[in-house]
Amino acid sequence: MKTTAYITTSIAYANGQPHIGHALELVQADFFARAIKQQGVEVRLLTGTDEHGLKVQQAAERQGVTPQEFVNQHSSVFQTLADLLSVSYARFIRTSDQDHQALAQAFWRICQKNGDIYKRHYRAWYDIKEETFLGLVDEYPDPTVFNVEPRFIEMIDEENYFFRLSRYKDQIISLLSSAELKITPLSRAKELLNFITDKGMEDISISRDALKLSWGVPVPDDEQQVMYVWFDALTNYLTACSSIDGTGKILPDIFWPPTLHCVGKDIHRFHSMIWPAMLLSAGLPLPEEVLVHGFIVAEDGRKMSKSIGNVIDPIPLIERFGSDAVRWFLLKEMHTTDDSRLKVERISEVYSADLANTLGNLVNRLSAMAKQYCSGSVTIEPSEEMRALCTATTVDYGQAVKARNTQAALQLAFNLAAFSNRSIEEYKPWQVAKLPERSKELRQQLGSWFYCLQTVVHLLTPAMPVTADKLSWLAKRSGEIVIPQEVPILFPRL
Repeated sequence: MKTTAYITTSIAYANGQPHIGHALELVQADFFARAIKQQGVEVRLLTGTDEHGLKVQQAAERQGVTPQEFVNQHSSVFQTLADLLSVSYARFIRTSDQDHQALAQAFWRICQKNGDIYKRHYRAWYDIKEETFLGLVDEYPDPTVFNVEPRFIEMIDEENYFFRLSRYKDQIISLLSSAELKITPLSRAKELLNFITDKGMEDISISRDALKLSWGVPVPDDEQQVMYVWFDALTNYLTACSSIDGTGKILPDIFWPPTLHCVGKDIHRFHSMIWPAMLLSAGLPLPEEVLVHGFIVAEDGRKMSKSIGNVIDPIPLIERFGSDAVRWFLLKEMHTTDDSRLKVERISEVYSADLANTLGNLVNRLSAMAKQYCSGSVTIEPSEEMRALCTATTVDYGQAVKARNTQAALQLAFNLAAFSNRSIEEYKPWQVAKLPERSKELRQQLGSWFYCLQTVVHLLTPAMPVTADKLSWLAKRSGEIVIPQEVPILFPRL
């Protein structure tokens, strides 16, 4: 069994404010990182910001500040969001970090030495907003075919460096077809294979003229060129777990290759086609899996957009409901891999139903009964039926996590908490307590319910680490547990 795991988010582009989609990806990656850590695996989680490119340069110019000052301001907001969401990252990487620049240049030199980087003149359409090349002018003389707002389209007519992506077409097809490079969900792999079959894998431009784009990683040995933002950005995953020796060789540590890249569907091709080809060129092991999540869309089904005015800022939601409640909602109510509609009012409903009335109520009533009927201490004694139920739920939960289905995993944990609440109602301990001859039976029943609660808390820990920490006194799986004098109210009524 592998003893280490390396989980990454994509790095957020540091030219705006974080939105609810950024929060979704952060908590998904953190959930899987914490769930894997529970298995005794040493985990490294990486997140950060992508800080180079034309969009940043132009935005900084409009504000009258340097690009570095601009990204410093925006990067800090994304890191604040990660901290507010209790994301357990080992490093918050920034592509303006000096060690990242050195790594990107070392990676470039290796690919160039292997014959995969060359220079040529071309004319192409470029989407400034998405930092994406759309197509050659000779092939697409009318840029309106790209369905991109004209203000974001720029024609590039210059000499740049290219990466021989076409060289790796057959290998990428084989990796995707065999699932040696696993794409979750499988439909995304099929979609990408269809794209490659239809469009091919043409060589891609990986640099820009430094006179037009000065804010970026300089191309090694060519001061007139700057790396294209995506070639620079993708290497951040290596930066966080690699060193460079005296010969320029990149030496990944024990965490490489990545166990799981968590990315949005809009950047899937970069991570599942271009990035693997880059790693093949550099002779480095490929990621094991790419998890592709969908978008959070507005209640009416439209994509969230600043121009429409329907973007949701996650920070006020965290301030109102707490980080664990927001994490729970995103992981349980939003689909892991498909688009999900979000109705803000639904967060309140889920908070009350799942957290306050089910989990919070279970903790409060069991703690109160333990103090009233057992002098504040309970011996963990699960019945055979309860042990079997908790074991089966834990196994099913593990399968859901392995399948990258956070909704199914957390529904299982919730069902177990709901079962305990129903069991209490059916048993009516407040009536049994009036019968002295059944006192031993009542203590055993409480021990069984507490065992179930322990299982629930264990399963919920990757989703709600703050809540789990408040319930750390429950961690003892055998023997006697002592109820604290003051059991915190986990989820106050709104």
